[in-house]
Amino acid sequence: MLKEIAESVGATEPALRLLVSLLIGYPIAVIHRYTLYGKSPTLQHLYFLSCGVAIGYFNYGFDVLHSISTVVIMYLTLLAIGGTLLSVYASFLFNMGYLLFGYYFTGTENYDIKWSMPQCVLALRLIGLTFDIYDGRKNAELSREQKNTALSKIPSFLEVAAHTYFPASFLVGPQFPMRRYQDLVAGNLRDKVRE
Repeated sequence: MLKEIAESVGATEPALRLLVSLLIGYPIAVIHRYTLYGKSPTLQHLYFLSCGVAIGYFNYGFDVLHSISTVVIMYLTLLAIGGTLLSVYASFLFNMGYLLFGYYFTGTENYDIKWSMPQCVLALRLIGLTFDIYDGRKNAELSREQKNTALSKIPSFLEVAAHTYFPASFLVGPQFPMRRYQDLVAGNLRDKVRE
């Protein structure tokens, strides 16, 4: 059905899927706000994770496994060496390497909407998470922005996955730090004044 609609408006099916996915973020946000906001963080994480993975599957089918495997590998890396400069280097090399691998194997002469597009967003998000954990363990003076985003401990796997697949930003961004996501889930994003 989407293919017929896309052809009738002069768009490609992947472009229409992407548009539908971006628009579906609004009802997902409304449902969250009126049913889950201020409730159990675990329920909110599961809600965001399941909605985000479903959106990823809707757009890319089983190619969503690329992002899932990236999140798992990076989480294991954070557990093993998180908070160190080595973890920052490893995160950058792994994420950028995987992204370049994706571009190489999916690239054509046209602009294609494939799994490598959200993989770019994911690479930036996971590299940023690694930096925030590193900043949280540094003893040196941090800038005001670093203080606002630094993480003193590694978040749970469920938290990292839910932040990664947050439906409003999983496919095309924008980027936001884990601390901002934690503030949303804790119910104090609107009330918290950042310095």
